[in-house]
Amino acid sequence: MKFPVEGEANTYLVIWTTTPWTLVDNEAVAVNPNFDYALVKVSINGSTEYLWLAASLVPRLMEKFGIKDYEIVRVVKGSELAGVRYRHIYMDKVPIHTTHIDKAHYVVLADFVTLEEGTGLVHIAPAHGPEDFEAAKKYGLPITNSVEINGIFNENGGAFQGKYWLDVSQEVIRDLRERGLLLRYETIVHTYPHCWRCGTPLIYRSDRQWFIRVSAFREKMVEELKKVKIYPDFLRDRFDNWVANAGTGQYRGVGFGVRHYLFGVVRTTRARS
Repeated sequence: MKFPVEGEANTYLVIWTTTPWTLVDNEAVAVNPNFDYALVKVSINGSTEYLWLAASLVPRLMEKFGIKDYEIVRVVKGSELAGVRYRHIYMDKVPIHTTHIDKAHYVVLADFVTLEEGTGLVHIAPAHGPEDFEAAKKYGLPITNSVEINGIFNENGGAFQGKYWLDVSQEVIRDLRERGLLLRYETIVHTYPHCWRCGTPLIYRSDRQWFIRVSAFREKMVEELKKVKIYPDFLRDRFDNWVANAGTGQYRGVGFGVRHYLFGVVRTTRARS
């Protein structure tokens, strides 16, 4: 799909994704600083456009896009694209993006960008992936999360509020096609996490997390546990030992189920009315 470059008519960053719903929360585009990137002149539906792509992928991608006549007019290192700004594709439909224009929607550099799949340009949604989140911390990008733990878009999602994430994926695909921003859509087979209990798809979403210094009140916990009647009684030692040693083991930062982990995958069973 095409992200319009600011200040350059008919010029686009071409990104790819297997999770179209995350485009709603997009905040940047990542390129590898060491790769070569080509500005390719093409003709699409009678109009001349310029597309930024990984240079080594141009022939393969032109074939996929069904573009026979094209010309590479410029080649640069990815590092030279750093800071190039683009207009968010949902600036109008998702108003939250208008509140942080100066802090987002530009090209960042990332070594995790590869040439094995896609276009060599990766869209960054900081709230929906560990690598994206780390890139956001490095560059000070906003971490916009429009999806609740039930997979429904919240008020940050603008026009997508109240919709289920899988439905949003299909809506985004249709919308981009209608607006002429979709160069290719295809179905691929790849691994994807599912809930081991119910088989529903899982998603990444950021949220707040809490850490408790258990050692600070371990003694109090031991005393309070003595007041608790445990059934069956033979389990008493197990509980006593666990509390007495809480916070003293080799593992640190082990999360409790207060809500969910910062990047723990979330089961997204569709809500029923």
